[in-house]
Amino acid sequence: GWLTTTASAGSGTQITVNDADYFCDGFGIVDGDLMQLEGKTQTARIINIDYDNNIISVDSSLDWYSG
Repeated sequence: GWLTTTASAGSGTQITVNDADYFCDGFGIVDGDLMQLEGKTQTARIINIDYDNNIISVDSSLDWYSG
C-alpha cells in the first residue's frame, strides 16, 4: 500500500500530504527519498520536507489527484 495520501489535487514541486512523517529529505547528508505517485510512472526526489505542515518539496514538477 501507499504510505500516505495527498491532501488535495494539484501540480508543481510542493505536495501537501496527510502524513509526511514516513519520508526523508536526506537532512543534507544523503539524497532524499525517491517518490512515485499512484497511477504515475514518473518519480521525483524529495529535497525538503516541512513536517509541521506536511508539505513535501520535490526536484521536478508533478501532477496529482486528491487522496
